[in-house]
Amino acid sequence: MLPRYGGATEGGRAKQAVKINRLLKKLEKELNEKYGKRWTEEFIDILGYNVSPEGISEWFRGRASIPLIALFKLNELVGRSANEIFDDAAYVCTVRGHFAKIPTTITPDLAYFCGLIVGDGYLCTSRGKNKFLDYRFALVSKEYSFLTKVYAPLVQRLFEIQIAPQDSYYNKRAWECCKRSKPVFKLLTNLIEVPAKNKSAVARVPSAIEKAGQFIPFLAGLIDTDIGKHCHGMGCTFKSKELVSDLIDSLEKAGVSAKSYGAYCKDNKYVQHDFTITKGELRKLFFVMQPKYLPQRTNRLNTLIIRAGVAEPGQMRRTQTTLCFAHSLACSQSVGGKAKGL
Repeated sequence: MLPRYGGATEGGRAKQAVKINRLLKKLEKELNEKYGKRWTEEFIDILGYNVSPEGISEWFRGRASIPLIALFKLNELVGRSANEIFDDAAYVCTVRGHFAKIPTTITPDLAYFCGLIVGDGYLCTSRGKNKFLDYRFALVSKEYSFLTKVYAPLVQRLFEIQIAPQDSYYNKRAWECCKRSKPVFKLLTNLIEVPAKNKSAVARVPSAIEKAGQFIPFLAGLIDTDIGKHCHGMGCTFKSKELVSDLIDSLEKAGVSAKSYGAYCKDNKYVQHDFTITKGELRKLFFVMQPKYLPQRTNRLNTLIIRAGVAEPGQMRRTQTTLCFAHSLACSQSVGGKAKGL
């Protein structure tokens, strides 16, 4: 649903709501000219669910949210005019008044966010006492500062949703950022095709992210969650064999060779598939990722830099952030400077 005129009082939401309100009044005038004052009966016939003429009036007066399905049906009645709303809509809200800004393209930040969710996040639905279906997205982490300094600002930038860590219900040694949002849930599951509920066995690199050329930010999200120290290189094990194959294929296109050393049965319960980037390939990976999107967790970026051989452990001074160090390494390469291994 698009924002209610009376409820959208902040920044871009207010501007969008006013514009939608004006467009709906324009559509109402066109409908009156084409069908007469009984156009609401025609509209109800094609809408497909019960709604009163008074309810339709509330939509067109800006006193209630108009459902997206109703806008699609309006398009059938008046043609291209209704598309003006879809082209400019940036915010949506639910029946319960929860607002969210929805990105119209797959940006590096959105791809990184999807990598985090595929790694240590989850998408789920549940029905509460009020019988409404709740749609949730969440990320679980043992690093509290990562959730507050990286993940929460990321969610705010992408969706204009405020989120804060709390004790994880599933892992007593971790924190969890969980938020109800049907618009975000539907964006991830229906458009980007991030799997919901038991995702571990069916996870893949979403084709929409590949087509948008945003695999590297997605990989950065996986590195900040699942992929870490693995033998002498970096890697982990995944329940999804398809995810391992997708990662190997996508990295090969980027000029980095990754491997899978088979599968094993974990705790005699389920099969895990190995994914490994050897130490010799990590230097290539670092310089492929640096101009596009680096991992945002300091310890994971430290691991990548040190195991790639572009810095010694002693060079990672506490007074210098890892991200700044990574940037200086890349700059030294571009201007002909020297760092270890260059």
